[in-house]
Amino acid sequence: LADPKSHPINWDISPDRKTLYAVPMSGNGLYAYDLTGDEATLKGQFVGKLLDGAIKTDCRAMCVAPDGTVWSGIAARTSEGDAGLRLVSYKPGEKKVVDHGRAVIRNPDYTKFTDEGGKPLKWHHGVHRIDGDRLATRYHIMAICAARDGAVYFTTLYPLTLHTWKPRQP
Repeated sequence: LADPKSHPINWDISPDRKTLYAVPMSGNGLYAYDLTGDEATLKGQFVGKLLDGAIKTDCRAMCVAPDGTVWSGIAARTSEGDAGLRLVSYKPGEKKVVDHGRAVIRNPDYTKFTDEGGKPLKWHHGVHRIDGDRLATRYHIMAICAARDGAVYFTTLYPLTLHTWKPRQP
């Protein structure tokens, strides 16, 4: 990834300080670099695609959780069209990155979808309806942070909003 013509890179270090994870902003991939070696150049490897089937991704937020899980928030496009903003994760030792699906807003009253005259709107201030009643923001995940309890917090741009994702309980 050390290329003067490459894209900005998101990076973070594992809790044990042995691995540097990196995601180029416009590359559909996660990389891991070994921080334990004595060489002048870090040994790295391609871990996997952020989203299978994506023809374009834009990652502006990435973190490593206290448990070592790598989290990224991406905007993605597939051959079928806009795949939306998505949360993906990778646990060291796993075979691939996991797609947790599209980031949606659960609060149905988050914003009104009418203009000043009461006319229905398809979108309002960067929020639009998908699949009927589900709401989603259109613009990038700009920051992401994973908590010790497994919750992942992320912000989206326009409207600037803090979202929470929590794993499903068995």
